[in-house]
Formats: sequence, structure tokens, C-alpha cells
Amino acid sequence: MSKLALVLEIILPLLKKKTRKDYHSKFGTLTCEYGKEDTSFYWHIYTDRFNKNKHSASLWIEGTQIKPDQILLEKSYALIADIKEYIQIAQHELDLKFASKKINLSEDYAINEIEFNQDGSLEIEYLSNEDDTISVIFVNRIIQKLELF
Repeated sequence: MSKLALVLEIILPLLKKKTRKDYHSKFGTLTCEYGKEDTSFYWHIYTDRFNKNKHSASLWIEGTQIKPDQILLEKSYALIADIKEYIQIAQHELDLKFASKKINLSEDYAINEIEFNQDGSLEIEYLSNEDDTISVIFVNRIIQKLELF
């Protein structure tokens, strides 16, 4: 890599000015970073509270430039309290649809990302040690979409 390319690689991200805001919640400090061109805003935090192996997961909550959506934030507290139930629902669906693969979410996968959206959906992404990914989208505790990557 040339010196110019290296310098540009360092400087260009600095020129794309991002605004960073923090919001204190029961989860800890949620952060939102956005630029002028952004039209959707997600507040996030990295936490190891969901996984036995202390794998860090990201938690995302949709909101505005000013703060996370307050109704969604309150719902997210309740949903996180029931996270084991969501894991059981996903495991049951995996057992039905992919019985031959013998997938064990609790032992072979860690939660990588949890996303709460204003449309009422909850998306949980699981990641295995082999970088296999399972994505589950729930609406009202019912699986709307289940994907294996």
C-alpha cells in the first residue's frame, strides 16, 4: 500500500463527520453515531450479559437523533428479561425445520446481536464458533423469519 493510500485510509473517515450522543439506560450507556446523510438512528451498547461464554453481543434500539424510542426502550427491558424464552422458541423451531442439523443454540451458538425496531419486530442473530449465523425475527413472540447462513 502506498503512503498516499495509507494516509487517505486514515484521513477520509475523519472527514466524514459523525455526531455521537450517549443516553443512560438500565442497560448502561447507549450510543448513537450518525452523519448528516443518515435518516434512521439506532442506539447501541455492547454487553456480555446474554452469553455464557462472555461473547460480547450488541444491542440495538431504534430511535431518533435525540434519544432511543422510549416505548421501544421500555419494551426492550421486558423482552430482555424473557430472553431465555425467545431462545427456547427459536430452538423449538430449529428442531422442527432443521432436525438433521442437530443445532443447539445454547451450547453451540452465542447471541451476537439483538435489534429492537419501531415496527414491533425483535431480531436476534446467533453466531457459532465456526462463524455460522442464525437470524430469527419475532413479532409478538411469534417467529416471522428464521434463516441459517
